[in-house]
Amino acid sequence: SRPGQEIAESRIAAPAPEAGPLDAEIATLQARLAANDADREGRFLLARTYGQAGRFAESWRAYDALIASTGGDAPSAIFGAMAEAMILAAEGYVSPEAERALEQALRREPDNPVARYYIGLAFAQTGKTQSAMQTWAELLKDSPADAPWVAATRAQIDDLAQATGAARPEIATAPPADPAAARAAMVASVQGLDARLAQGGGGPIQWAQLIRSYAALGMDAEAADAEARARAAMADNANALGAFDAAMAAVSQPPAQRPAQTTGSAANLPGPTADDVANAATMAEDDRTAMIRSMVGRLRERLFDQGGDAEEWARLIQSLGVLGDKDGAAEAYARAAEANKTDAIALAMLKERALLAGATVE
Repeated sequence: SRPGQEIAESRIAAPAPEAGPLDAEIATLQARLAANDADREGRFLLARTYGQAGRFAESWRAYDALIASTGGDAPSAIFGAMAEAMILAAEGYVSPEAERALEQALRREPDNPVARYYIGLAFAQTGKTQSAMQTWAELLKDSPADAPWVAATRAQIDDLAQATGAARPEIATAPPADPAAARAAMVASVQGLDARLAQGGGGPIQWAQLIRSYAALGMDAEAADAEARARAAMADNANALGAFDAAMAAVSQPPAQRPAQTTGSAANLPGPTADDVANAATMAEDDRTAMIRSMVGRLRERLFDQGGDAEEWARLIQSLGVLGDKDGAAEAYARAAEANKTDAIALAMLKERALLAGATVE
């Protein structure tokens, strides 16, 4: 039988704890929870900050406590984050407990890209090669060509095909009208992440994703340079370096690049039909952009008129950020925050999404 999470973690030689730049923030959040055990926003922030510090074992346990505090009624994003922290704590191994968390995330939101990626990894690790291939291929089919997780997912398919000799699955998407423009968009996305890390620093997960994305694009010199910079930045923190190596092994997505999460009601969201996808492949760039703006506009109109759950609002905020509409993202956040003002977990998630979209929020 497969080893459980606790056994997997016990087999890893953990480095001695060292002081890190987030220790003060973690201590503040711990004190906040000690004063108010019912503070769900504080639990969310503590779980997230543990992850940013590379303390993944503590991160997933904090997410687990958060979920328990809701009676198990937590959003898909929380289950997905807990599963990812479990996987990184086990250095890339998807334990049965992590797999159950992924299943909970997918039950709430079948389109959750984080959960879809990692459930594919679970299939690969249990010898279900074709299921893994198909899961990743379907994730790529449903992803924009310039989504920052696309390059890493394609690389996983290539690695698995090479390791097992299995045929690569056909990815049922029409080729982009301009392949050079599509690659340029992917390179720009990765370089944007590089610029953010160079300017403001980042955690081990962000650095690992940057390196993997450069490598998947065939930019080996840039990947090597990024790895050297990452190791130099974390040279004085053995915990961070250990987390970095684990993240490299698991090919984790950085939080800042994750698409907005949605719940099981996502099937009701207006989205592209098969005809939309087919038509988009033959459109000029301006026409494709106009179609995307129209789809986002329909989602905005529905949410502003009829309301929706927190994760639908998160999708809108993220989409507006991708389109460069920071003011629109700020307006959507204000509406979403008012609609979810009694839900501390939702407010924390929405604020994070708005900040990632570049919106100015209070």
